[in-house]
Amino acid sequence: TGPYRVEFTGLPSGYMPSRFAAGAAGNGTTVQFVPDGATSDVNLGILDAANFCQNNPTFVTSCFVFGDQIAGDFNAEPVVVDFPYSAGAIGGVPGPYDQPTTHSLMVPANQAGSVYGLAYRQSTNTVYAGAFMKKHAGFGTGGTGAIYAVNPATGATSLFADLNTIFGAGTAGVDPHDPADYVRDNDNVAWDAVGKISLGGLEISPDGSTVYVVNLADRQIYALPTSGPLTSVTVRRVSIPLNAPGATGGGADLRPFALQWHRGQLYVGIVNSAESAGATTADLLAYVYTLNPATLTFSPSPVFQFALNYPRGNVQTFNGVGPAAWNRWSPVFLTQSPTSVGSYPQPMLSGLAFDINGNLTLGLRDRAGDQFGFFAQDNPGDPTLWEGVAGGDTLLAAITTPGDLGSGWTLESNAQAG
Repeated sequence: TGPYRVEFTGLPSGYMPSRFAAGAAGNGTTVQFVPDGATSDVNLGILDAANFCQNNPTFVTSCFVFGDQIAGDFNAEPVVVDFPYSAGAIGGVPGPYDQPTTHSLMVPANQAGSVYGLAYRQSTNTVYAGAFMKKHAGFGTGGTGAIYAVNPATGATSLFADLNTIFGAGTAGVDPHDPADYVRDNDNVAWDAVGKISLGGLEISPDGSTVYVVNLADRQIYALPTSGPLTSVTVRRVSIPLNAPGATGGGADLRPFALQWHRGQLYVGIVNSAESAGATTADLLAYVYTLNPATLTFSPSPVFQFALNYPRGNVQTFNGVGPAAWNRWSPVFLTQSPTSVGSYPQPMLSGLAFDINGNLTLGLRDRAGDQFGFFAQDNPGDPTLWEGVAGGDTLLAAITTPGDLGSGWTLESNAQAG
């Protein structure tokens, strides 16, 4: 006999009570009262708020502009734009594929410069954008360690944080660009800097309280509060694990990039670049670690890893451009093409995404795509104008037990996953 007080606790990580009105069919509150022990249908509806979006959500992405971002010839060209989910091809063959042709948000290069990592804070309608090292495309006013805050309604852009100011000059690396000659752009100095300085993946906690970013220069993950002063005390940071299985160069070849928040955890993507002497393409590996956002503690070992020497097709089939097989990272100009259409695929694990069951999509960015220019003098001492062609990849890893992120993943094989 009752009545009894029933409380729901221990919700799965990342979940909260749903927004349905209390007492709605099939959904009560976290505290309910029932008449007796034989009562049935004592239910609580829960949701992952990160899975919500409207029917036609707005996407934001970065673009890259040649040369000096602040005072160059193209400094008014946009580096951050938005577009609706419904954009792109609208049926028919061919296209059109460029819908819309204008964007409500167009942040010019002279306000942010080259950026890549993006995150959105819903409560303040703010887009955060992190500086990025791309040869032939300079940095903004904030330099290599800048994180910019963009108001997507007005386009107003300001400097949210500068790691080089907070922690000292060179924290995010020294700018390797040649401001007097972006066509050649400091030869191998800028070539080698790609993926090794400035910032990579950027995420924000669902409550909007913390921005997380990957510093490619010191290979640390930074946690920056979105309110209050940003100092070397209030900004936390942690180094990536350097003991990943199979890592070469004593861990010196481990290069982080991807950062993704999912179900209360951060997931960090890392590759072993196999750049050190004696390493081979068999040492090219990709890892995914979890990072506790509260304690900034990494999982003791990767939750998923796979080899990058799997077979691939061609980067491009005309003009003699070579195969798309991943190469070891190179600190100097290299191409596998006999023509001036250059290619030399080098993997950066730059993107992670989870579906509702926990299947994992992995985005691999070609480092060469950020090293080669478009009709640029990339080969030191050679006047040839190189046109770079990138060869990235997208892979799917199927979760072993749907919904159970601890059950592990299996990489796709022969166009099948799971």
